[in-house]
This record gives sequence, structure tokens and C-alpha cells, in this order.
Amino acid sequence: SDLFSLIGTVFLWVYWPSFNPAALEPNSHEQQRGVVGTMFALSASTVAAFAMSMILSDSWKLRPVDIQNATLAGGVALGAVCHMTLTPSDCMIIGFCGGAVSTYGFNVLEEKMDTLGIHDTCGVHNLHGMPSLIGALASLVLAAYKTPKGHDSSIMHGDDQWVDQLLSIIFTLSVAISSGLITGFLLHKLRSNTGDSNDGADHSHSHTKLKHHAYFSDEPYWEVVDETGRTHHDVLHGGTAPVTHVAGRGYAGVPGHSESGVEMTVVDGDKNAI
Repeated sequence: SDLFSLIGTVFLWVYWPSFNPAALEPNSHEQQRGVVGTMFALSASTVAAFAMSMILSDSWKLRPVDIQNATLAGGVALGAVCHMTLTPSDCMIIGFCGGAVSTYGFNVLEEKMDTLGIHDTCGVHNLHGMPSLIGALASLVLAAYKTPKGHDSSIMHGDDQWVDQLLSIIFTLSVAISSGLITGFLLHKLRSNTGDSNDGADHSHSHTKLKHHAYFSDEPYWEVVDETGRTHHDVLHGGTAPVTHVAGRGYAGVPGHSESGVEMTVVDGDKNAI
């Protein structure tokens, strides 16, 4: 479930401070700054995610997808500058912006992208794309500010470090966009060339003649269930639901039991004793 999956978010939140400075020299000042700064950024993005999730929700309730993802956006945003000499407020501003933008993406931009036929299957654009761009822009600004003042001279490479950062942003976006377009084009052609068979035969279990959706679904190879415990077959054919407790109405589902212990089934939402 969405709430149970928050356990994974907690693990990522706790260990993210070890991700950003992992490639830096062990026990160096840069690595220690990376750990501490990431903690500040994550804290700020968590505040932003909870606040923005309620503000952007029609019911003023927290959305699990926002908390699962946007709380981590601060760690993503600070990745490019975590080794620099930053004040806690610097880290928190970057982290807060990352969390706010990520939450906005999940609530607003994702829906607009879907209307354009652009679907982000795992929220990568919202959690990693936009927050990392914030971090990249922060690295550009900080490099332009720090280099003339002689700050962080051990990690800056000349007075034109900000130019290198800008070129890196352009190169990264170019590679990401072009490779994404090529991958999407190939997947689209694959889907277009594998239409449904018209010979009347049942190829549902065939590994050689899979329907077009089979290339993009787990269902042909795995028994997939939804959050109520129903399999894909149950949903399509009106199958049974698992035993779930409904306040004031006992237990619903098949196979299952009522509170009185009598077995019952559910057909179109009605329970009938059998």
C-alpha cells in the first residue's frame, strides 16, 4: 500500500546523506560537509513536501505520493554542491526549493504532461529531473560567486568554473533528451508492430505471440494484484475480493467470513450467505 511503502522512503531518507558524498575522499572536510549539508537539505525538502502537498490538494490532505518522493528531493538538489562550503541556510534553501518543485510536479505538471501524451511512469522527472536541475543551477551560481573570492579553491578549477558548470548542464540535458527520444521512439515502434492477433486463437499464454500490451506489463509473467488483493483476472472477470473489515458491516470478500463466522460472498458489492 501507499502508506506501507513509506518505510522505503524512511530508509532512503536516512541513508541519502551517505549517497551524495560517497565518491569524495573518505573522512575529508568535503565529505563531512556533504553529509551534514544533505541532512539540512533533506529536512527542508520534507517541510516543503508536507506543506505543498496540503496546499495543492483539493481536500487539504497529505498525498502519499508526495511524501514518498518529494521529501527526498532536497538530497537530489544538493548533490552537485554538497562538497562546497555552505551555510545551513544555503543547504536548506536549495532543499526547500527542491521539495517544493518536486511536489508541484507530482500535483500539477504530471497531469498536464499526461494530457500531452507524456507519461512519467515512476515520477523520475518530478523527483530527479527538476530537483537536479535546481542543484545544477545552484552550482553555476555558487561557482560564479565563490571563484573570484577564492572560496573553495581546492575544488574550483580556474576563474571560469561557472562556464564549465553551464556547459555540463547543456551537455547533460542534450544527452538525456536525445537518448530519451530515441528510447521512446523504439518503444513506440515496438508497440505498433505487435498488434492483437485476428486469427481467433488464444495466445494469452504464448511467449511467441504476445499482445502489444504484454511488452509493457508484468501481468503475462507475474500474478499481479491491486491494493485490495485482487488479481488482474479477478478485476476483468468480476472475481472475488480478499477479506477486509468494513466498520459496522463486518467482513466483506470471498473467501471470507462475517463477524458471526458465516461464510459469505460478494457479488457486485452485495454480500450473500452461502
